[in-house]
Amino acid sequence: MEPAQTQQLAQLLQAVRALQRSTERAIQTSSYEGIAAMTVNQYQALHGRISELLPDDFFIPTLKINPNTEDEAAERKAVTLVATAATQLESYLESMLPFPQRPQRGAVPPVPPVPPVPPAPPARPARPERPHRPHRFFTYVERPDDVEDESSDAGKSEIKRKLDARFAEEHAKRKNDEGDDDDFEFSFDFDREEWAAATEEFRREMRERARELRSMGRDLQEQILNMTRSTISRALSAIDFGQMREARMRGADLSGQAMANANFEDADLSGANLTDVDANHGNFRDAKLRGAVLQNANLSYAIFSDAVLDSANMHGANLSRASFDSAVMHGVNAGDVNAEYASFEDATLDNANFSSAVLTGAMFTDAALRSANFDAVQAGNSSFEDADATAVNFSGAELSNSVFQNAKLRSANLSGANLVNTSFEDAEAAGANFKGAQLSNAVFQNANLSGANLGGASMDGCSFEDANAGGANFEHAGLERAVFLSADLRDANLSEADLRGATFEDANLRGTVLTGANVDGATLPDGERCSSREDFRRFGARID
Repeated sequence: MEPAQTQQLAQLLQAVRALQRSTERAIQTSSYEGIAAMTVNQYQALHGRISELLPDDFFIPTLKINPNTEDEAAERKAVTLVATAATQLESYLESMLPFPQRPQRGAVPPVPPVPPVPPAPPARPARPERPHRPHRFFTYVERPDDVEDESSDAGKSEIKRKLDARFAEEHAKRKNDEGDDDDFEFSFDFDREEWAAATEEFRREMRERARELRSMGRDLQEQILNMTRSTISRALSAIDFGQMREARMRGADLSGQAMANANFEDADLSGANLTDVDANHGNFRDAKLRGAVLQNANLSYAIFSDAVLDSANMHGANLSRASFDSAVMHGVNAGDVNAEYASFEDATLDNANFSSAVLTGAMFTDAALRSANFDAVQAGNSSFEDADATAVNFSGAELSNSVFQNAKLRSANLSGANLVNTSFEDAEAAGANFKGAQLSNAVFQNANLSGANLGGASMDGCSFEDANAGGANFEHAGLERAVFLSADLRDANLSEADLRGATFEDANLRGTVLTGANVDGATLPDGERCSSREDFRRFGARID
């Protein structure tokens, strides 16, 4: 055997030993859930490496296993089978290596010869029965109720006298009952302060010992955890993450692992810790990741289509160009993520948190975003077409050049957002809040803005053609050159608004408030150029 081959075989032997120890520990603690699939995959990976290293060996192929891990009973059998196969493989590899190996664990020591059985001793004669004798007098004397707690010498003497009297009374009674004539003396004396000091010293010593025991327990627990982490880390280093399809790894700790191009398709990683993992280009299609932790993970170009990530924590993760199409992500925490050009088409993101995330060019087409938080996101050039964004918070968001065509924005908060050149065509935005938003050249054609708040918004050049803005608030809004062609503005409030050059041709202005509005150069509903606000009175508008 070549030296390089011997060295590789020795390394693989160490990995087999680690696997064998971990399976033994799982059997001792009856911990099979989530372990079986991992140990089977580890053994198969190690067996494959050894088979490649020794292709002509006749025995190693007989140790190949492929057990079932679908239910709890199958998991138990699978772990036992892995432990048995790993033990045989370990012994076989040790016999092949030229240098001495440690003694095989579990070896049976030679049985010493059985000494001859000595003759039984003669039976002891029966012990004569002793006559019954009543117990000696021993009485617990309670403290008299009428003894006062006095610290003086006089008080101590009084206590002693009364206790002596009670003891003598009990002694005399006992003698009368049993005819016992034994005479003895009884003396009683104590120092109250000395007793209190001794008691306090005992309590102090017990508290100190308890603190020492707790400290030792914490140190021991930390040592055990460190040993466990080290063992798991060594075991994980031998895993081929490209072969983890349908793996059951609920609650597994995979933090910090390098798993680029990993294949976890249809795997169960619920509650798993994937903090800081590098899983770029990974495949998590149809995987279960409920409550999983993916903080600061590199998941760029990863595929999570149809995966379940309810309540997962992805804070600070890199999701650039990742795909979450049709994924279920109720309550997911995606704050501060980088999701540039990521796709969330048809995903369920109700109550999700994307606060301060980078979502430039992201796709949320047909997504369910009810009550989600997109506060202060950078999402320019994004698409929310046909999305349900009811009651979503977009306050302070960067959404310029985005598309909300046919989106549901009822009661949504877009206050202070940058929505320049954004399209809201056919959007349902009744009761939405656009207060103070930047909406220059935005398109609200055929949109429903009834009851919406656009007070103080900058909307020069906006198009409201055929829009329903009944009861909407445009107070102090900048609407230079805005187009309200055939718009419904009944009972809308445009007081103090800047409407210079605005077009109201065929608009419904019944009850519209134009108090203090600047209408220089505006076009009236009949197509004529207005000369003053008074011209709007004949169309039902209010100017005072």
